[in-house]
Amino acid sequence: MYVQSKEIPYDTIVCFGDSNSDTGNVYKLTHSNWPTDPPYDKGISNLINYAYGSATTDNNLVRGYIAFNLTVPGINCDRTIYIIWAGENDYQFNLALSPSVVVKSLINGINDLIQIGAKHFLIVNQPPLRAYPANQALNILDYLKKLTLKHNHNLSNSIQLLQTNYSNISIKLFDVYSLITNILINPSVYGITSTKTCWNILDNTVIQLCSTPDTYLYIDGIHFTTRIHQLIADNARKLLIQSKEIPHDTIVCFGDSNSDTGNVYKLTGSKWPIDPPYYKGRFSNGKVWIEKLGISNLMNYAYGGATTDNNLVQGFRASQVIVPGVRQQIAIYKNTIDLRKINFHRTIYIIWVGENDYQLNLALSPSAVVKSLINGINDLIEIGAKHFLIVNQSPLQAYPANQALNIPDYLKKLTLKHNHNLSNSIRLLQLIFPKISFKLFDVYSLITNILINPSTYGINSTTNCWSTPNYTVVHVCSTPDTCLFIDEYHFTTRIHQLIADNARELLVQSKGTIKFHHSIFSV
Repeated sequence: MYVQSKEIPYDTIVCFGDSNSDTGNVYKLTHSNWPTDPPYDKGISNLINYAYGSATTDNNLVRGYIAFNLTVPGINCDRTIYIIWAGENDYQFNLALSPSVVVKSLINGINDLIQIGAKHFLIVNQPPLRAYPANQALNILDYLKKLTLKHNHNLSNSIQLLQTNYSNISIKLFDVYSLITNILINPSVYGITSTKTCWNILDNTVIQLCSTPDTYLYIDGIHFTTRIHQLIADNARKLLIQSKEIPHDTIVCFGDSNSDTGNVYKLTGSKWPIDPPYYKGRFSNGKVWIEKLGISNLMNYAYGGATTDNNLVQGFRASQVIVPGVRQQIAIYKNTIDLRKINFHRTIYIIWVGENDYQLNLALSPSAVVKSLINGINDLIEIGAKHFLIVNQSPLQAYPANQALNIPDYLKKLTLKHNHNLSNSIRLLQLIFPKISFKLFDVYSLITNILINPSTYGINSTTNCWSTPNYTVVHVCSTPDTCLFIDEYHFTTRIHQLIADNARELLVQSKGTIKFHHSIFSV
């Protein structure tokens, strides 16, 4: 069974704000009369949440923290994050308010919390007021834009000043303005088809205008859909874990086209993959995941078309040369590197391979493929490697190239058996080498989740954007960033970003040794 470790360095959230964060306080205050449930979701939460819909920065709420008697023994301020998102209603109720006044009011609330021992803050700036459907009729969009920008500028400066005054306190400013602006500029990238409102509110009644709220930016005139809240949460979460850096400064990568950053391209004299439309020798329309982890020192031995070992299955032939399998890639590394200069404590060895073994020989036993992969890991352990990230097999049955085979059940079982064997083999390695860190990244579950809920990830198509007959490229779609696959075998750069984001979360979990990402498949 896979275990998911905590990445965010907090176990308690204390939240203050307005309807952007209200999980049911106004609903209780109005005796379940507003917001109407359904269609609104009243929301139940285990958070310590004092956010109320329609709240302003200072209405005995944000600054009323002490009145709620939270200064009780048992609160671990080192493990508690205080979140404040407020300000919108100050302007909605009084457009003549100066942003400096609103920001000062918000800062007063932060100071109140600092006085009682708060050490960690997440402050959210103001989303673009002019974009709210309710504000369109005001016909002062330029004024609202300037008002929002001035608020955010003042807030940024005030937070910087606070950080200077309280150097031992962590204050993170989350830029929701840029996120919402990006969605407004490129809605389709986020799976959004409308930047208008899905529902209208008339005399506290709800008129439903659309049947697909998850494709909308706004659920009503002034509130976001839950899909947008998920995007906000995803980005805020990234900000919260950024304080934990990846404990490595060098990546040594072995694998196939999922990680190849130009090796096959060089081997074929820049003939394949064709650039453009492929990106600079990558088997994608942009950078691949290994480049997006935030570690600049990358030694990459991955080749498109590679297998675990050419002695098991010969890989792709490029310019009359068979590309090195992972076992051969490792041999090249061992024979060309000065081992005395390697800081093994700061080097992470990453291996993602196996797909081509099955693509080239569907009769192969997963136990044989996994054993071949483990042999490569052992080769690296012999020279002193201490940190590994191993990627399991993404669902073979989902690849567009495999659809014509008409054996989805067999491919699914093959994939699951591979991942089951790999999991057990890594666990055994960990028992044998307790001082070595093995992290198994579950890309299978990530891709499966995207296949099940593509719109949640901004994906409109789970098929390929390009076709590649006889090493030519035929463009099937004009929006590759909304597709799961760029061609019959490879992911789009958008998917590579999602893979990198999830892999990075796993890498920053520095405590302990073996780490298993949460999996939806049973083993």
